[in-house]
Amino acid sequence: MLAVLESGDTRRELYNKLVSRRLSVGWTGSGHTDSDVGIWAYGAIAPLVTGTIENTQIARSAVQVLDVNLDDAARHLQSREIYYPAEAVAEALQLNMNFADLEAEGVYHDEQFYLPLAVFQEHTGKLLEWDSLSERIVITG
Repeated sequence: MLAVLESGDTRRELYNKLVSRRLSVGWTGSGHTDSDVGIWAYGAIAPLVTGTIENTQIARSAVQVLDVNLDDAARHLQSREIYYPAEAVAEALQLNMNFADLEAEGVYHDEQFYLPLAVFQEHTGKLLEWDSLSERIVITG
């Protein structure tokens, strides 16, 4: 599954679109209110989301029920499923890459070529991770 940045989207919006598509979740808006919202649950998650809870508790409960490691899942999504501007990343990492050889692994959007982070990892031999707080690619290994 591929999520592509649309004109004016931030990286956070792109990530949210990708996660929403993966989960088959639709939204009626993109803003927040301070109003309480009724939530109904059934199945394994139901006993974990009862009463008045913080919205983040729903995600924590889902992770518990699914036995998912969010850090591992985020690393996978960021390295394989989110595409980064190839020329800018290659320049920042001081890589000399022939993008014509990598077209099968990337995608063009608005005349710009994008590649997943995993391709840059393979070319550097180093572990690269997306840091969402600084909105930067970090060399971690």
